[in-house]
Amino acid sequence: MNPVLTAVFGVGLIGLTWFAIDSTRIPGPIWYWSGHSRAGWWTAALACVLAMGIPALILAFVWRFGAARRSLRREMDELRESAHLRRSSRPSSTGSVA
Repeated sequence: MNPVLTAVFGVGLIGLTWFAIDSTRIPGPIWYWSGHSRAGWWTAALACVLAMGIPALILAFVWRFGAARRSLRREMDELRESAHLRRSSRPSSTGSVA
């Protein structure tokens, strides 16, 4: 295989790997309720790698700096914060049950 094509494909795999790790940090329910399609982003990422890599790197940059990621991360942070507030506002037991 041509070394240039191998390098381009390798760069695309780096972009795909970063996208895969970052997008899996967002829980499924957040994807569902926000209206963003996890399957759509994954299909685009895999198609970009099959197109010899450079588009996958471009997709990783679009994902990193795009509105979809910001929206999903904001919703994830809000969900975590509300769960933390609920846990911290629960009354704690001070006596024994016995």
